[in-house]
Amino acid sequence: MRSCNRCGAEVAPGAVICVWCGAAAESAREVPAIQRPATVADPDPPVILAGTSSGTRNLSGIGGWLILFAIALALEPITSIRGVLIGLRILHGDRYRDFLTAHPAYSGLLLFEAASGTILLIASVALNVALYQRKKIFPFWIIALLAAQSVVLAITQLWLVLLHSDYTQAAAYSGLGVAESLIWIAYFLRSQRVKQTFVN
Repeated sequence: MRSCNRCGAEVAPGAVICVWCGAAAESAREVPAIQRPATVADPDPPVILAGTSSGTRNLSGIGGWLILFAIALALEPITSIRGVLIGLRILHGDRYRDFLTAHPAYSGLLLFEAASGTILLIASVALNVALYQRKKIFPFWIIALLAAQSVVLAITQLWLVLLHSDYTQAAAYSGLGVAESLIWIAYFLRSQRVKQTFVN
């Protein structure tokens, strides 16, 4: 085996010039085979995403779409307290007493809203704690809360339709609320961020 004196590439037997650098083959020298190590092809390097060391994106933590839900969940106890207090003030205040006496079905609706609002208030406070402690059970319970809110909304709107047959906003309002809940339920079921965040 001969190698080129200029570039060190192998020169084929009987060649007149080096095919790599164009130097005359007469200048090629004989190289013992033991001096040239055998080349081993390197295996393909692993594909690693930028910014990671293991090849998978680290989505752990309250970020992305989850931060929007965390803000809404943080505000939920405030809106629940407000709704319960308004319902109780209407139910027990003097301003609407005559109307509620004449229409007892509205009293039942207000009691239903106050009771369900109180339960949702307690659940939302507990879920806020579970969210920031990254409890593994959080996604399951938040899906249950979203489903319960949809049911309460549908019952409330149906009750209003039964009280007022001309109440046309009920279907649109409850439809939007149920659609919003279904979107978040799908998010909590499929999100990689949710799976990587709630592990405690």
